[in-house]
Amino acid sequence: MKDRLFIRQVFKGNENAYGTYVPSGEVDSRGKAKGSCKTLPLPEGEVLSEDETLWKNHLDGVQSIGVIPINKQHECFWGCIDIDTYKGFDHRQLLKRAELPFTVFKSKSGGAHVYIFFKNPVKAKALRKKLDKAASLLGFKGQEIFPKQSELPTGFFGNYVNTPYFNADNP
Repeated sequence: MKDRLFIRQVFKGNENAYGTYVPSGEVDSRGKAKGSCKTLPLPEGEVLSEDETLWKNHLDGVQSIGVIPINKQHECFWGCIDIDTYKGFDHRQLLKRAELPFTVFKSKSGGAHVYIFFKNPVKAKALRKKLDKAASLLGFKGQEIFPKQSELPTGFFGNYVNTPYFNADNP
């Protein structure tokens, strides 16, 4: 990968905050990894896509980054269906069913994050409706959809998704 930091432009979202996840090493009865999650605001004047240190640390496995897909204009450059099925999940079978323009990544717990990306931003409200319909078509009705919000209330950052490529050279 010539420029490993391309990821910060692909996963463009809320530029004022990011999420992070610290695993505890335990899993619940479903097989989901346990850990602590928190949303961290960036200092005034700093933006997530320009913070090379945060992204390098994510790719190097130092600290994970979760990106909030919805921006202050209530728009998104990407969305995600979070499939929370873990034990024995067949990613290859999902790829066969995902004939729509999706990119599938294995989640930290072994489920799947099904992403769609856009060159130009789309309204979060419309994207949520389309992703909900796509989840049903894929056989995963009722799964979590990101963006979780159709609009961002003042003073709220939104919900993040753990970004792929954490510890990219040794996932």
